[in-house]
Amino acid sequence: LDMHVNEHGYTEVSVPYVVGRSSLEGTSQLPKFEEDLFSITQNSHTCNGEDAFLIPTAEVPLTNMHRESILEHSDLPISYVA
Repeated sequence: LDMHVNEHGYTEVSVPYVVGRSSLEGTSQLPKFEEDLFSITQNSHTCNGEDAFLIPTAEVPLTNMHRESILEHSDLPISYVA
């Protein structure tokens, strides 16, 4: 991580391990991979009132950081490491 941050200018992000259904739908993980994901029962946990799942990769929460945003070309590329 240090190399990516210090030498290449990436921004380090500590992502959550649990996300809601809409986050997984936004990255096209659901409904296609629902049988492969680890869901959390609603009796024990929800995520913002939605079904909760463990993340398959850090890509899901990282991508959702910019969900429903329009990024300006001048702001790209955005480089994250998680």
